[in-house]
Amino acid sequence: MKESGIGSQKIIRRKGSGELEYLPDDLTIEEPLEIRIGRKVLATTMRTPGHDDELAAGFLVSEAIVHDRSQ
Repeated sequence: MKESGIGSQKIIRRKGSGELEYLPDDLTIEEPLEIRIGRKVLATTMRTPGHDDELAAGFLVSEAIVHDRSQ
């Protein structure tokens, strides 16, 4: 089973002999995360899916929008 944020795509590789080889290739999946305060969009960032609440909280703290957990 793949982890969240990891996808798979088939690739075509040409061997030295000219023969084609079809192989799976793991890819990192990125999706936008829109951070809002009320209805106002504060930021949109790209991230691998998962842990969105923690990412948004870290963003708000690092940008000095909030200063502690009670906010």
